[in-house]
Amino acid sequence: LPIYAPWYEEGVNTHYTRLLLVRAGLLSVSEYATEINTYARSYYTNPYRNLTSDSIRAVGYSAGFGAAGAQNLAYSRGSLFWGDIDGRIRAASQGRHKLDDVIVPLLLARDHGQPLTQHVLLDALVRELGASVRERFDAVIARGGTLVPASNAFGPCLERRAVKYSVQGREYDGYQWERVPSVPDERCREW
Repeated sequence: LPIYAPWYEEGVNTHYTRLLLVRAGLLSVSEYATEINTYARSYYTNPYRNLTSDSIRAVGYSAGFGAAGAQNLAYSRGSLFWGDIDGRIRAASQGRHKLDDVIVPLLLARDHGQPLTQHVLLDALVRELGASVRERFDAVIARGGTLVPASNAFGPCLERRAVKYSVQGREYDGYQWERVPSVPDERCREW
């Protein structure tokens, strides 16, 4: 069966929307960081953060259509997951490959009639990252384990920092990505 899962569709969409805009110069590096941090805040402060993907599907829109809604995890967890996978592919290949090198051929094959299933996608990721990517996927996406993307998951211009988010008097541990001032914007746009 083709992938119609929100963690994939919305996650890839959100990840690539901000990445392609910064690559094209239509989003500043500062705006790129703001976008990432908006999704990070949404993820780390979401009371449904650790629901399994099946539970999120079962809750659906009944939990409300706001920043704390279960359905918003598809965007926040999904986009952070794909940023992390992109950074891991780049690290494992010493910069020779990136997520584009996995996703684009799969989309082209789909356009020529080959199904894009979760199995096909995970097999492609295993070729880049090894069998452990299946366990990472299962832990974070399927079982709802807390995702902590690598510090450089969003490029050389940003690094992860631990933060405390405060929402309606409640504190949440989480992360955000801050600009590395010594890296020029041009290098950031090449990510």
